Amino acid sequence: MANVELKVTISEEDYKVLEWQVYDSDPQLWLQKAIDGKIAASEERMLLELTDKRIEKLSKQEKKDLIKNSTLKTRKERDAEELAAHNAS
Repeated sequence: MANVELKVTISEEDYKVLEWQVYDSDPQLWLQKAIDGKIAASEERMLLELTDKRIEKLSKQEKKDLIKNSTLKTRKERDAEELAAHNAS
């Protein structure tokens, strides 16, 4: 699967706030670490939905294959279904 590039635009003032707050001197590096952490946590929950195997026993390739071939609904799809069910009741 190809890499996906995400772009975030913030004001100079917001950038200055990040520089002041974050430990890393580079807010871009901090942002990458934050995204990597969110992906790791989400990946674990997703894999729990996709397999009965112990996640720590899966190889990196097995994890990639499970995710790539997943037919799980996106968060947006799940939320829309939940809203529709709520509105129908």
